Amino acid sequence: YDTKIYVYEDVYTPTMPYACNDDNGSCADFNTYMYQSWLQEITLYAGHTYYIVIDGYGGDCGDYILDVY
Repeated sequence: YDTKIYVYEDVYTPTMPYACNDDNGSCADFNTYMYQSWLQEITLYAGHTYYIVIDGYGGDCGDYILDVY
């Protein structure tokens, strides 16, 4: 499904995410994964709490894999 990913720092602020992505064309196989979200090289700081929200376009939902490294 068409995912969106949001990262919030310390508090959930719907209109001001720390980072977000929708429809990343940089995914390995653009034709297959063109509607998947992908965030790369985000700096996370010690002492903060980060909230990760996976959303779907138009209310879409389903399984997803979240890799963090």
